[in-house]
Amino acid sequence: MISVIIPAYNSEQTIDSCVMSVLQQNIGNRNIEILVINDGSTDRTGEILDSLKKEQTVLQVYHIPNGGVSHARNYGICHAKGEQLLFLDSDDFLEKNCLEELMKSYENNKADLVAAEIVDECGTSLAAKSWFKAKGSFVALDAASMGTNMMYIRMGSAVGKLYKRSIILDNNIFFDDKIALAEDSIFVHKYMLSCHSIEKNNKAMYVVRNVNENSLSKRYVENIEECIDLQISVMKSVFSMYPSYEKEWYSHTMDVDVSGCTIFAKNLFLAGCPLTLKQKYKELKKYIAINDRLNSIRRMNSENGPKNRIDKFQCTILSTGSIGLIMLFYWSKESIKKLKLKVLKRGNR
Repeated sequence: MISVIIPAYNSEQTIDSCVMSVLQQNIGNRNIEILVINDGSTDRTGEILDSLKKEQTVLQVYHIPNGGVSHARNYGICHAKGEQLLFLDSDDFLEKNCLEELMKSYENNKADLVAAEIVDECGTSLAAKSWFKAKGSFVALDAASMGTNMMYIRMGSAVGKLYKRSIILDNNIFFDDKIALAEDSIFVHKYMLSCHSIEKNNKAMYVVRNVNENSLSKRYVENIEECIDLQISVMKSVFSMYPSYEKEWYSHTMDVDVSGCTIFAKNLFLAGCPLTLKQKYKELKKYIAINDRLNSIRRMNSENGPKNRIDKFQCTILSTGSIGLIMLFYWSKESIKKLKLKVLKRGNR
């Protein structure tokens, strides 16, 4: 049985179609349980769920105080009974054959993780829109093959994957509900440390419905240094276990510590940052000085250095060590993004 875990917060516009997409799966309701965790919603989400629950015996609804998406997912893990778990966000949905295809793959190879293709509403792979290049179906049953293919299952996202509940519970793998960024990436990478085989089935479609303009990637995150350090630490552990993953990673992007610097600097100029310019200067100077990060930037080579023009330019700015110049660059970068968004909104009116 598959336990589909859906955290929901103020999702009145999408929760009905999200849940129905699971109920309408080809494998039949006897092979599914749906756990929706209403995470303290203040709109009609809870009311809609209670109405659906009256008609659907496989649907379990839990109303809990707001604790964030990680807390809600962990709640679902603890209450799930299925051998496999799948996380589904409340504003996304599954194509009708998604779970059937994932279970076919699992039954054929018994992989510890089976990933669906993540697509937009037009059916375009999200991987094809990023430097994580799209790749078709594959089976990886040994460490070398796993490492080579990890890049293609969207390691930064926990959704759209079949996990073995026994691996999660036996190894105490839960989402970190004390951080506000990279929780998915940390969870998936931790799972890989106890995982011995992976598979991807691109016939199984997980559909991302929209992009939230208020997502954390666009807002200031307090104490982001802790999030960055945790992510880098677990990624390096996976690199150590799967050297081919590290090699594949650096064939596409740059040193993870340097990536952490770019994320930290960018965060200081996102919406909601309460710091003054003087405080931003001090924070950035302190962060770059820790663990000799400036020299890490300067020591990058063709193997672990930036692979595209934007990253190369960022690293050139960072390598100067001039805090004022770095701040000017990221302020300009985020200001241009905001201006483009305003123009786009005006054009859509």
